[in-house]
Amino acid sequence: MMMGLLTTLLCSAFQAHAALLSTKSKHEVRADVTPVQKVIQLMTEMHAKGVQEKQDEEVAFTTFKQWCDNTRDAKRESVAKAEALMEQFSADVAKAKSDANELNEGIMELDNAIEGFKKDQQSATEVRTKERSEYDETHADYSASIDAVERAIFVLSRQDFDRAQAASLLQKVASLRRTPPGAQSVVASLLAADDDIEDPFASQTPGDVGMSVTAPEAHGYEFQSGKVVTMLKKLKDKFADEKHELEKAEMNGKHAYEMAAEDLHSSIDAAEKESSEKAKAKAEAEQGVAADKGDLADTTSARDEDQKYLDGVMTQC
Repeated sequence: MMMGLLTTLLCSAFQAHAALLSTKSKHEVRADVTPVQKVIQLMTEMHAKGVQEKQDEEVAFTTFKQWCDNTRDAKRESVAKAEALMEQFSADVAKAKSDANELNEGIMELDNAIEGFKKDQQSATEVRTKERSEYDETHADYSASIDAVERAIFVLSRQDFDRAQAASLLQKVASLRRTPPGAQSVVASLLAADDDIEDPFASQTPGDVGMSVTAPEAHGYEFQSGKVVTMLKKLKDKFADEKHELEKAEMNGKHAYEMAAEDLHSSIDAAEKESSEKAKAKAEAEQGVAADKGDLADTTSARDEDQKYLDGVMTQC
C-alpha cells in the first residue's frame, strides 16, 4: 500500500515538473523547492512515521506479552493455592465428622453407664430399705423379749412373788418367738408344778440354748424360782448377745451401703461430667464441620473464577 502511494506521488511530482518546464517563460523555477525534493521529503517523513509505528507496535506487543505472562503465572499460582486449600478443608471436614461421630458414640456409652449406675443405686437402696425394715422389726422383737424376761426375773427374784403374776410372765416368755424350745419346756414344767427342773443351759456352750430338758421328778407343786431365774438370766444374756450381733450387722450393712452409694454417686458424677465435656467437644466439632464446609465452598468458588479467568487469558494471549 505504501509503495502504491509512493508511486502515485512520484508520478504527480514528475507531471508537475513537466508542466512547469513547458510553461516557463518569464520566471525561473526556484531551485530550492523542486517537486522531486518535495517527494523525497514526503517519503522521508513517511519512513520515519513507519519506523515509529513499528517501534510503538513492538512496545505494545512486548507490554501485552508481559501482561499475559504475569497474569497467567499469577492465576496459575492462585489456582494451585486454592486447590491445596480445598484439599486441606476437605480433610478437615472429614476429620471433624469422624471426631463428632466418635464423641457421639462415647456419649452414648456414658449415658448407658449412667443409667446402669442409677439402676444399681436404686437396687441397693431398695435392698437397704428392706434390710433396715427387717432390722427394725427384729430389733424391736429382741427388745420386747429382753424386756419380758427382765420383768419375769424381777418378779421371780422377790421373796414373796405373786404366783399368778409370775405364771403370766412365764407364759409370755414361753410364747416369745425367740425363746428356745428347751426353755419353753422348762417353763411348761414349772407351770405344771414340777419341782425338779433341769437348767437347759447347763450342758450347752455359751450362747447355745439347746434345749434338752431332763424330765423332772415331781415332788410337789411349788415354783423352782431359783433355777428358773438362773435360766431366765441366761436367756436374757442370749437375747442381749444376739441383739448386739444384730446391731453390729446393721451397722456394717449401713456402712457398706453408704460406701457403695458414695461410689455409685461418684461414678455418676464423673460419667455425667465426662459426657458433658464430650457433648461440648462434639458441638465444637460440628461447628468446625460447618465452618470448614463454608471455607471449602468459598475457596472452590474462588478457584473456579480464577480458572475461568485463566482460560480466557490463555485464549486471548
